[in-house]
Amino acid sequence: MSHAYANLIVDLVQDIGRFGPEEFYQLWPISKITTSKALEELHNFVMQLLYHKPVVRSALTNNRHIPKISSKTGKMPVPQELGDMSIVTEISSKTGKMPVPQELEEMSIVTDGKINETRWVTPPSVQNLPSKKCWDELLAPLCADNIDIPNPPLPDSILAAFKDAGLPLATFTAANLRKHLIENKSLGVSLSDAPKASLRNRQWIANMLRYCLSDKCQDLRGLPLAILADNTLQVFGYNAIGTIYIAEDAQREIFANYPEWFLHQDLTKFLPGYNLNGISNMTAAEVAKKLVNVVNSTASEIDWNPDATHPPNAEWLTLVYQYFYNIHPRHLSQETVENLKKVPLVPGNHGKLYKGGTVDTPLLRGDTIEAETIAAVQYFGVTLVNAPAKLEGAIAQFADRHKNQLVYAITGPDILDTVHSRCDRGLPPYNEKHYTNLLNFLASREHRNYDETRKNKLRQLPIYPTTSGEIVSLNSENVYLTGDGYEPPEIAGNLRLLCLGKNREWLPLFQHLQVPILNRARLIRDCLLPEYASFSPEEQLIALTWIRDNLTKASKELENGGENAFGLQEELQKARLIRCSDRRLRSAQLIYNPLSEVVRNILGNVAAIPDMEFYSQDSESWLNFFSDLGMRQNPNADDILACVDNLIQTANRTGAEAVSHTCIAVFNYIVDNWDALKNSRIANSNKTLPEALADKPWLPVEGNPEKLSQYFGAAIPEARLYRAKGLCFIQDAPLVASQKLILARPQRDLLKVEIRNALGFEPVEPNTVIDHFDHIIKLWENDISN
Repeated sequence: MSHAYANLIVDLVQDIGRFGPEEFYQLWPISKITTSKALEELHNFVMQLLYHKPVVRSALTNNRHIPKISSKTGKMPVPQELGDMSIVTEISSKTGKMPVPQELEEMSIVTDGKINETRWVTPPSVQNLPSKKCWDELLAPLCADNIDIPNPPLPDSILAAFKDAGLPLATFTAANLRKHLIENKSLGVSLSDAPKASLRNRQWIANMLRYCLSDKCQDLRGLPLAILADNTLQVFGYNAIGTIYIAEDAQREIFANYPEWFLHQDLTKFLPGYNLNGISNMTAAEVAKKLVNVVNSTASEIDWNPDATHPPNAEWLTLVYQYFYNIHPRHLSQETVENLKKVPLVPGNHGKLYKGGTVDTPLLRGDTIEAETIAAVQYFGVTLVNAPAKLEGAIAQFADRHKNQLVYAITGPDILDTVHSRCDRGLPPYNEKHYTNLLNFLASREHRNYDETRKNKLRQLPIYPTTSGEIVSLNSENVYLTGDGYEPPEIAGNLRLLCLGKNREWLPLFQHLQVPILNRARLIRDCLLPEYASFSPEEQLIALTWIRDNLTKASKELENGGENAFGLQEELQKARLIRCSDRRLRSAQLIYNPLSEVVRNILGNVAAIPDMEFYSQDSESWLNFFSDLGMRQNPNADDILACVDNLIQTANRTGAEAVSHTCIAVFNYIVDNWDALKNSRIANSNKTLPEALADKPWLPVEGNPEKLSQYFGAAIPEARLYRAKGLCFIQDAPLVASQKLILARPQRDLLKVEIRNALGFEPVEPNTVIDHFDHIIKLWENDISN
């Protein structure tokens, strides 16, 4: 029965199937027969038999050529395939065409000498599409590529019946279509030259593209479904630049000469929102990166004709600036800006295009910049934006929205950067008008927003006039703002006092740049002290007089400014400023008051004292000034020791008698000022003054025979100085005069044991006294015997 049923279906192909395929498909056994147990599997057996029968109507047709008409009979032979089904009549004498038999009209179409017969194929031969919508859109292109598509689509019930019979029919999926279309090579051809018939119709391409993406596929590479903006057909991922761009109208306008980069607008609406391989959304960064293809140069500057017929002319540059102006500042990435800086896009006033974002980039004039400033900056070599009004307006809008990204307006910092960059090449000759106008602009409040880097640049510019007419940088030596309320001395060195402008309008800028004010303390420190040694004696007197008369005020200025006034005092105390009697310069800490009697008596010529003949005018003021700076009133340990050494050398040359009085005066000074001197240390030594003196032969002894005669047996000394170790005091002479020399010091109060021991005197020992008496006895015995 299943064979009979299947054969019946086959026979109905040329009957019901020809005229009503939908009704024909309704005759198929698609459901189980429940009225008979014996027949309940009949439908499955029938479907298995139909699986191999030509019972599915294909959208493709069988094309058969019509034989030529016989020249003898004027009739066309009847094709064997038609058999007795039709009769071909003679050609009409009126139309010259062959009438189509009614039988052929019902089953076929005659065109161009061909009979297009309906094609019936086996079920597994057709490609089923998943929906009626897909069938409507893909029927024509797939048939054009000779792919059998059921026409009409097979009912879902028949598809289910084949599946129930264990013979499911394949669905022509998006993956199948991609595999069918794949072309892993570049095309770049017109649609009429496409390699497949399905690719020669724009709507078919759009329909196939939509179906290829219907399964969320993200890889379009290799699919020849890209109609480009130049109406050529290309394979995704195989065009010259490696990708095909989806772009806005503005982007397409900028790259109008490169339509092969862009997907045709008609296809973009079929693309999903997610990213796909083989196609890219053109970003602002990509636009910036590819501008070099149009400009065709990465040089810092190129010649430019705004009226040229081709980009980069003024019209094209206007499009570029308008495009980037419309991008929100948050979305203008650093990558985009860096790409924009790689090509010359900024028109200048020398008929050139310049790279943006450099010190040589032309600056926008703006509406608030005065003509004098424009003239000044141009005099200094600053290039300005110069373009037709529409383009210049577009640049200004861009620069205002995207500040300090590519193009800069004329501001203090931007003018500074450009002028500073020209310093190495040399600034133009001094022109008072232009230099003044430039400085006015740089110093103006609205343009005085300088960071630390630009402050350093301002200090380096040689554009600042001084009161002496010199043009200097702020880093030059001795550049100052003038102090108030005093006049510097004429010998204050090469002072460079800055002009402050007609109405002192430059002063805030100088203060912002921390130019030092030449107050009295700074004048002393920076000008007078460093040059003092090179001054002549007369100039030194002038300088020191000025310091003396202004020191109190200088200290007050420092205190008012929150600085340490004592620091200046210390510097002056250590500076070699005072001319001494030996014509040498010394610091106040190393000289002595010439009026000090102690100094005269103790140190004598060893003491360094001011040359009061040199300071004879108002000598009292000078001595007070020197005292304020630390001039000594009394000898210190080092000078005492130096004095002792000098006395020793003199005694060695001329005899002890010449220095005896001075030595005793030094000895008495030490004794009288013991508490102040006993612990004082010698410079560059670990010894105290008493320790150093104990080792030196510096003390005179009694050598007068008349005085020595008072002490029977007293030793007679040599004419030299002695160490304290071998001496005795006069009160001890009766006990040891023959054993120790007597210190030549008038009778005074007994010395403290501490002093005697510290200076090296040894106490009188009993053995020494006994030796003295033994010596006296011997002398007495000798006198008796004689």
